[in-house]
Amino acid sequence: MTVTANVQIRQNSSTRRRGALLGTVSAIAAVAAATVALTAGPASAQPAAPSTPQMIAMYDSPAVQLVTSNEHATVTWYGATVDLTRLVTFANQDPTTKAAWSGNDFAGASKDIVAEFARRASSYLSRGAASRVASGYTSYGSAWGISADGYLITNHHVTEPTDDATYISGATGGDSAAGTPAAADAVVASLARQLATIRWGTQDLTVTADDQATLQTLAAKWIAITSTVSGRTQAVYVGGGQSVKASDPGKPAQIIRTSPSTWPHEDVAILKVNATNLPVIPLGTDAVLQAGDTVYALGYPYDASFGSATSDTATVTATLSTGQVTNRLRTPDGFTAIEESAPTNHGSSGGVLLNAHGQAVGIVTASDSSTEKDNGVNGGKFFYAVPVSVVRKYLAAARVMPRTSPDQAIYQHAMVLMRQSHYSAALAELRKIDADGFSTPYTKMHMQMIAQAIAAGQDKPMPGHQATLLLCVVGGAALVLLATGIAIYRTARRRTVVAPVMPNPQNMYWPAPPAPAQNTQLQSWRG
Repeated sequence: MTVTANVQIRQNSSTRRRGALLGTVSAIAAVAAATVALTAGPASAQPAAPSTPQMIAMYDSPAVQLVTSNEHATVTWYGATVDLTRLVTFANQDPTTKAAWSGNDFAGASKDIVAEFARRASSYLSRGAASRVASGYTSYGSAWGISADGYLITNHHVTEPTDDATYISGATGGDSAAGTPAAADAVVASLARQLATIRWGTQDLTVTADDQATLQTLAAKWIAITSTVSGRTQAVYVGGGQSVKASDPGKPAQIIRTSPSTWPHEDVAILKVNATNLPVIPLGTDAVLQAGDTVYALGYPYDASFGSATSDTATVTATLSTGQVTNRLRTPDGFTAIEESAPTNHGSSGGVLLNAHGQAVGIVTASDSSTEKDNGVNGGKFFYAVPVSVVRKYLAAARVMPRTSPDQAIYQHAMVLMRQSHYSAALAELRKIDADGFSTPYTKMHMQMIAQAIAAGQDKPMPGHQATLLLCVVGGAALVLLATGIAIYRTARRRTVVAPVMPNPQNMYWPAPPAPAQNTQLQSWRG
């Protein structure tokens, strides 16, 4: 009985303590619930998936970057030296040519010799003096962040080095504005002078207008075949549209992985810049895209960014265009490309194709050339994108895992606040991430717009700010209730008398096994 009485006293005492504590906790919970209800803002103040073109532009524009590729090389082209001895031998041995000059038909003899020379030029020509021309190309494209630690996606053809033929054509084509003749013109003049040294007595070989045209074709082929390209360099930069000056193209970018070919094959490249807080675009899926779905293209089309009357400003920003999926096409590589109607042109290549939730579903890659053929303008009527499923394959091969920085979530929240005219709250968020290194032209732009709106008296206070004083009062009451609960607990503990007893294993409360630790390690992303 003694043991039972002691156990009963302990149980009653524990019941009183638990009751007091439960009452205190319940009161505190009620106070906390009331406080949350008073101070919580509307649900719409939290970041939501973009559903309008405006929100898609605000969310995703910082992640779309301007790609600048600067290339340099030296082109060496050669003059042409004619083996006149062999040509004279031909003229003396060929019956037709010999009969022509013997009959004083010098025009006919000249025509025969030029025709023979053009027909077998490789056997009559050798390289002459070398001329070297420094050549360079700057091209623009678009890219978009895929991981906060500096990885971006673009097209292979955006970063593909310029081929030798383009270098040679550009370096030897001459500059009419500077009065510099084309290399082929110089070769033609040299050939004509050398051929004119062939004589029949006192009669020089004549080069007619038709012969000049023949020599022009021959010289162009000679330049293309014999010229060489050396000393190639290429520097790729990602600037985020912060500057249109060649002296400030942005951050140097490394080409991590590219596809082996360009459109209509897999046209993908992965770039890497030195960054820890790069804005990114979340990946969606292209498998569910159907004809009629709305899509958005974000990039830096050349005409909009650099070719217009307003492009000579200090900064340029990404251009958003809207269209629909119009078809799905099977490519030679076996993937299903996206045909869509969101207008793009040169410079948009490498940009991102977005769905209605602001997720990447493809890379803006190509357009048909119908409009260009008709009137020489950029763009076309139909536009094509490499699907994001192909992008995932290249990311997996490069072991690149998409990752978003915490500051980007803050930026997106600030955009929601800004759209709701909570300018002060939005400005505080933007200042926080700007100081943390999440600094883009868009962050600065929005901060300026917000400051102007606040100065104009357009700021709406956040719901719950009016409850600050009430929060302090309620918080004080909670502290009082907590102190009371603790006092009751201590009093009940002093009144408990427990005699020494042997524990009954059946009545013992064993501590619960520890909950398994939550695995917070990032899982490996797989395409």
